Amino acid sequence: MSSDEDWSDGGDETESVEVKCLFSDLMFDSVEAMWSHCEKTYSFRIVPFAKLHDMDCIQYIKFVNFVRQKKMSAEDLMKLGVTDKPWDAEEYMKPHHVDDPLLQFDLGATSCDNEDMTIDSKCMKRKLEEMNGSDPSKEVMVQLCQQLENTESQNQQLENQLKRAMEDLRQMRLAAADFFLPSEEDKAMTMKNTLSSEDEAYFDSYSHFSIHEEMLKDKVRTEGYRDFIYNNREVFKDKVVLDVGCGTGILTMFAATAGAKLVIGVEQSDIIHHAYQIVRENKLEDKVKLIKGRMEDVDLPVEKVDIIISEWMGYFLLFESMLDSVIFARDKYCTDTGVVYPDRSTIHLALLSDEEMYKERIEFWKDVYGFNMDCITKEVVREAAISTVDKAKIISRDVVLKDIDICRCSTSDLQFTEDFSIVCCRDATVHAVVGYFNVHFQQRCNKEVVICTGPQSTSTHWKQTVFLLHHPLKVNKDTASQTQQAANIDEIKHPVTMQAANVGQIQHPITMQAANVGQIQHPKHAKQQM
Repeated sequence: MSSDEDWSDGGDETESVEVKCLFSDLMFDSVEAMWSHCEKTYSFRIVPFAKLHDMDCIQYIKFVNFVRQKKMSAEDLMKLGVTDKPWDAEEYMKPHHVDDPLLQFDLGATSCDNEDMTIDSKCMKRKLEEMNGSDPSKEVMVQLCQQLENTESQNQQLENQLKRAMEDLRQMRLAAADFFLPSEEDKAMTMKNTLSSEDEAYFDSYSHFSIHEEMLKDKVRTEGYRDFIYNNREVFKDKVVLDVGCGTGILTMFAATAGAKLVIGVEQSDIIHHAYQIVRENKLEDKVKLIKGRMEDVDLPVEKVDIIISEWMGYFLLFESMLDSVIFARDKYCTDTGVVYPDRSTIHLALLSDEEMYKERIEFWKDVYGFNMDCITKEVVREAAISTVDKAKIISRDVVLKDIDICRCSTSDLQFTEDFSIVCCRDATVHAVVGYFNVHFQQRCNKEVVICTGPQSTSTHWKQTVFLLHHPLKVNKDTASQTQQAANIDEIKHPVTMQAANVGQIQHPITMQAANVGQIQHPKHAKQQM
């Protein structure tokens, strides 16, 4: 019987082995049991020791033979320096004990599954059998080197995966970092921060029911979409509809109920498995088809669709929104006469006078249990707070920062710098700039619908985005605060430079920045459709 046959026969039966302790004459029924004994009795742990001395599989074989031949104690081994490798000699490639199970043990398999361990052990066993009783041949050395090379290749792949993960982490930190734009040239630049498309954390967060419950209970949001669809049934009658980010399928079922011929819902998070059941329980499976996956990766069962619906909005409209996926779907699947709903969105700003909020967020740091921590305020003002603002504390007229045509815009339109002027309604002190948005359902609609998220409207789960000023700014009624703001999709990084023109006086520029909402200690809702 050949050696290969010898190792492959035997079925699933487990071989009985006897393993002699590395430091005594005790016998054990497995290598793992022997090493466990060494750790408990002699405080010798082979894996950390091997890592400390940079052992590969060949070094490990030499080490075992060296210890057995020289009868080294665990105490003597642990006295060795990191660079001391007395076993590193060719003479220790020759097994000291015939068929020593320790030489068949693969250290690398300790981080692998059992199947990989078995394969590696058998491979090592065959090679050691060839060496038994003689000096290692050149062929065997080549085989061992090849195994080492393969192991190094696997390690390199793992290192590359780690590097990609570290780059994703760096990108996320960059999205939350401070960036100050002092010059006019810098003000014209925006920082692009796109998270890896392989990052599943965003979609995994939408597998949790509490998020969907909160959004479904947001009546302004959910009833707004329902009223638009049900009050404009003629728009949906006999049409093919695509719901980008369908979540629980609520918009999908609204469209199917309104008379659509076919509604396709696309969703990447695991909530779609419940959406399948929801659709069946509501007897809409003949009209609804759900697909799990990223919009950019899936293939639809049709070439074109007549309508795209999506609840893609994020904080301040664009932060962690899915508008880029909607634009992709529109460009790839919409017919020439197709339409996207909502078809228009606007970003708004207003001035806020809220001394209580300012004291709570800023002045608090000036005296923290008797200690001055004022340096932290520089970081606090860089964080955009998500909060429901008291409409009575708004001291200016509403100003539209950006008006976006969803049916025609491109992703490049979502990165912008806009000049604007906010006019104060009364003499007051400005503590913050408040941002919010509206979305419109207008095209071909007999009954238009607008979803408003501003402080003058019923509160939504989006609330408002508050950009605190480091220093309050006094303004007079009808004074125009000259400002500039840059926006970048997927980031709430809208640096605002403000100055108030009072009679006979120009206030010094007040710089205010906002960072990634992901670092704010407020409820975080990375937007996902339902």
